[in-house]
Amino acid sequence: MTRATGSERFTFVINHAEQARRMGVTGTNLLTGTATAMDDHLPAGAVAVIRQAQGDD
Repeated sequence: MTRATGSERFTFVINHAEQARRMGVTGTNLLTGTATAMDDHLPAGAVAVIRQAQGDD
């Protein structure tokens, strides 16, 4: 699910699988403070909230 404000977009990633899955989004993980890349994986059962500037993909 993605929500947007005037200058930012927030993507909520939830991994319901039993193994890690590719997130497919770049930005900053607000729960960990780390940068994310398209090929980063989210562990099984984990969640992430990714902040992006509008227009960044």
